[in-house]
Amino acid sequence: MKQSRNGRPRAFHGLDHAYIFTNGYSNNLYIEPFGKRDQQMAKMLATMITNFAKYGLDLKYN
Repeated sequence: MKQSRNGRPRAFHGLDHAYIFTNGYSNNLYIEPFGKRDQQMAKMLATMITNFAKYGLDLKYN
């Protein structure tokens, strides 16, 4: 995972794939621990992508 100047991890291009497809795993990283907030984010992203595929541009999360 990329590090910022203060040494804390930061988001990078493609990080969302670990949430959408794999419960925290990706080919080059592991999100540990994959906690409740991470699970909620994964569910929200999956719902948004599913709604986009079903209905088009309406990306509301319900």
